[in-house]
Amino acid sequence: FTSNTVTHLMVSHCFPLVDIIVSVIEMLKQESQTRILILGSCVSRDILNFDDAAQFKLVDYYARSSLASLGSNPSNVNDDDLLRITSPFQRRMVARDIQKSFYCDALQSKEFDVLLIDLVDERFDIFEMAPDSFVTLSSELFSSGLVATSQRDSENWIVSGSDRHRRLWVEGMERLFSELKILELTDRVVINRVFWADSLEDGSPLPAPFSTAVIKQANIHLGWMYEQLERFLAPNKWLYFPGAVLRANPQHQWGVSPFHYCEEYYRAAIDALNASIAMMNSERVPDMSTIPEKKIETPSLVEYAINEVTFIIDCDVLVATVVVNNPVGGQYAFYVFRNEERIHISLNERTNEHV
Repeated sequence: FTSNTVTHLMVSHCFPLVDIIVSVIEMLKQESQTRILILGSCVSRDILNFDDAAQFKLVDYYARSSLASLGSNPSNVNDDDLLRITSPFQRRMVARDIQKSFYCDALQSKEFDVLLIDLVDERFDIFEMAPDSFVTLSSELFSSGLVATSQRDSENWIVSGSDRHRRLWVEGMERLFSELKILELTDRVVINRVFWADSLEDGSPLPAPFSTAVIKQANIHLGWMYEQLERFLAPNKWLYFPGAVLRANPQHQWGVSPFHYCEEYYRAAIDALNASIAMMNSERVPDMSTIPEKKIETPSLVEYAINEVTFIIDCDVLVATVVVNNPVGGQYAFYVFRNEERIHISLNERTNEHV
């Protein structure tokens, strides 16, 4: 294009203006949200219930899967067995754990900004269903009938925290980070470093069966696993919480448990997640001082001038027209700001051959 270029930014086509505006606002809102993929439990999933500013978007949630299970070979599962699990969500959870679909589905898609991991579900034992194929012994799996509690004495039943379980867990952890490295996704990982609460919100002890000894043993195991993960992740990849925040809520929607925390924890987790993401984003900004300078002959900024901007409604279509004095072809962008914060950008390129 030559001297005066007329650019039209058409928001929509043949829809009522109110619907256009709502659709555009929703689109911009979604584009500004951080996409969260969770590999863990409700201690991470329930954080998003306190996302009052709608900063995050849950893209998927993989629960009831030990890393020891995910690191093993997939198994086949009969649909009739899964149908014994009445809840579709729980049925999907068990199927994913057996088939190890986290790797081929969630990771391969790369459609997430943060992979939020917690280890609360490592409390479950695992079971070797076939050679080198393990499953997580959640209550949902028992509902399927694929494994029965009467098999507890079997050598295929591996107790959480045992030497064999820890060896398999390390193998699963190493496989996870190997896959992440291959896909260049390691920088998206955040660990939700929680421990079991040792008291209720008011300081009183938790009811049975959560004795002090049980809670202490669970936290020792969690601490050991966190030490293993430190081999792969820097301190800014962790969400840390003081003990005073990790208190059990006796009125929690899922019932009383050492990992069903008080509201203060979920609020603190939102803040910690925001801080971690801010540091992640700052690390992804390239150091411009390391990029060799390249001289490009371009007109001065004074020669690029916006002569006119108009907004009109034409047949329920909102059209923005920008008349620009453009002596040569080049790149330009539309920026959308809300409360002095840039929330959307549209990049465009034209040569002087365009009209």
